[in-house]
Amino acid sequence: MLDAIDFAKAKSSIEKMRILGRYSPDIIAEAILELEVIRDAKTNNGWSP
Repeated sequence: MLDAIDFAKAKSSIEKMRILGRYSPDIIAEAILELEVIRDAKTNNGWSP
């Protein structure tokens, strides 16, 4: 499942939710941070759920 994630599109979508005011800045920041952590883990260490 994570192999199919387009991280650039996911980050862009999260940022759009911030602009639209759908979620608080704290939630958006946490989502972007988690996305970056997953991306880094996947690219640096391989991914094994």
